Amino acid sequence: MFQFFIALFLFWGALGNPLCAQEENSPLDIPSEERAVSEEFVEESNGEEQKNLGQENSEEGSSEQVNSEQVNSEQEEEEPRVDEFYKSPGFRLFPKIKLTDSSTLSIRNILRNEISYDSNVFLTDERRIEDTIYAVDWETQLKYKHKKLELNLSGGFRYEDFFGDQSLDQILPRVLFDLKYKSDSMYILVKEAISRNSVVNAIDLNERRDIITNNAQAVFGYGYKRVLFELASVHNYTDFRDIDGDVETYGQTLLLGYALNRRIYATFDYTWDYIDYREAAFIVEENRDQDDSFGQSFALGGRFRLANNLKGSVRAGIHLREGDLFPFFRTTLNWLVDPRLKVELGASIQNVPTFFGDFQTLTAGSVKIDYLINPLLAVSYTSSISYSHPEDGENSTSYRNKMIFTYRLYKGIDFELFGEADFLRTDQQNNVLGNDFNVFRAGASINLIF
Repeated sequence: MFQFFIALFLFWGALGNPLCAQEENSPLDIPSEERAVSEEFVEESNGEEQKNLGQENSEEGSSEQVNSEQVNSEQEEEEPRVDEFYKSPGFRLFPKIKLTDSSTLSIRNILRNEISYDSNVFLTDERRIEDTIYAVDWETQLKYKHKKLELNLSGGFRYEDFFGDQSLDQILPRVLFDLKYKSDSMYILVKEAISRNSVVNAIDLNERRDIITNNAQAVFGYGYKRVLFELASVHNYTDFRDIDGDVETYGQTLLLGYALNRRIYATFDYTWDYIDYREAAFIVEENRDQDDSFGQSFALGGRFRLANNLKGSVRAGIHLREGDLFPFFRTTLNWLVDPRLKVELGASIQNVPTFFGDFQTLTAGSVKIDYLINPLLAVSYTSSISYSHPEDGENSTSYRNKMIFTYRLYKGIDFELFGEADFLRTDQQNNVLGNDFNVFRAGASINLIF
């Protein structure tokens, strides 16, 4: 059974959990500002606040106070923002091109030179091997904007050179297509990402294997007054190549939303999904007991924007699969504490089928904090915990923590220091491989942005 928990741990990190990818990649998680109807509510709310503020100033009749507020407003606008820090255009080797009066084309390149230490290359404490890795990561981003249309294309690769075991050297390419269209009452999103990744072969732990992932989604939304209609399709495919296995999931979500007021609107959605295991990766044939399965979900939820810098969502319902009913819950919270500090929180409970023919309850929580210490230095911290409780087999708990310090040496040149610690703890009664594991990674990189 322990093979599955290693597979699950790897899925969570490299693939975003493909067994429940329709949940992780759900269009329900699209930020509110990308939805035409909710954006309209926010704009109306902002307009009311500005109107009230203007009335108060008018009643006071103090032009000096008005001028003071305008100065303070300008200062706030000029204050460095943490989200803009990570979007720096760098040297701008390729200036933004104005194709027409309403369309532009921009190119951004990122080159990373990285050296890092990995304390546990094969993710096992029984046959622990450490190594030092030099990596080069290149990415080119192409953005086209025309009025209400935005097209993003990016492609790149990561080359890893293992100092100790050169047989692990690898090249990991990736490509991304992202199309967005948004009008006053309608929006369309189309996105597809294809990448090659590397994971440990949990059956033979002295090697790493490459996998190919293809994740795609398309979303159509239409809003009329207080009502929102949305149809989303998701398709995720993972090819484990020479590990002899692949997994495919696809499905659709139909969502209806109704605005209760300018800040909150309620949603109801129906989702169907199909999981095609084909061949079960990581699990030896005599232990495989999974079947392709069809699932349906019914959920109630809501999205809220309590303030211009505080928004979130909540969703709860039931999931029907193979004649069994399972409850699920998910919530998110995004808080821009101030222009320099951004906090994102998430929590979820759901049930997914395993490779062994049973189900497991997954409980997860995460936090991400981005803080701009000063205009040249930023820190990003990410932490998550997930607990797996299968019907048959051992419970497991995984912890993941990562911190990155980014210092801007010069416009277009960043220096990064990073550290990461991951742990997997499993009940030991029937532990096939004999050990939990932990892994520590640390390193530094010079990033060129142009």
